[in-house]
Amino acid sequence: MNYLSITLWSDSSFFSPYAMSVYVALTEKGIPFTLKRIDLAQHQQLSSDYRALSLTCRVPTL
Repeated sequence: MNYLSITLWSDSSFFSPYAMSVYVALTEKGIPFTLKRIDLAQHQQLSSDYRALSLTCRVPTL
């Protein structure tokens, strides 16, 4: 089965239970993905680059 390229954006310490749930589901299903981390303490989720990916500026973002 062919998958699109998936990038999971998560907080840097997996504090978000939602980000961890997505990570576990992708791993358990064997779906290849790239993990990119956002440092919430440094407010990286408010950068213009991340805002272009997520309207709510929250993690996780796929």
